[in-house]
Amino acid sequence: MTSIFVFSATQEGKTILLHKYTGYVTLIVNVASRCSFTPANLAMLNEVQQTYANRNFSVLGFPCSQFANQEPLNNAEIAQWKMSVPVLFPVFDKINVKGAHADPLFQMLRAQQGAPLWNYTKYLCDRNGVPCRKLEPGCSLDSLKQAVECVL
Repeated sequence: MTSIFVFSATQEGKTILLHKYTGYVTLIVNVASRCSFTPANLAMLNEVQQTYANRNFSVLGFPCSQFANQEPLNNAEIAQWKMSVPVLFPVFDKINVKGAHADPLFQMLRAQQGAPLWNYTKYLCDRNGVPCRKLEPGCSLDSLKQAVECVL
């Protein structure tokens, strides 16, 4: 299985090599500022980030507008939005997560765990960067914490 650590992402226009998260359990999430799931999911994602950060865990957010254009903001506006909310985890530049032009990271996640069906689909990856579980947008905080704890 392919590791997420072979991929890169952009953040504020700078290339970030995901191998910097080697040894971390990661939760990769496609986010959207205007989705009805946003308030509950951001609260949940911020909580797991705070709870598990000291155990080498990180949420990684990837804005996407492919689901009913619920992320209409550009990258500069997203940077302002994430500070105003606030968002306590890294958020990368806007990408496509499905279709022929999907980001290579999400092509791999889709091939290994299935396609994201909506905003806030979560892909849990182990310390080797291998995706091990997909959680749907409506998952509960308890089920998310249980999944993370099983991998930690």
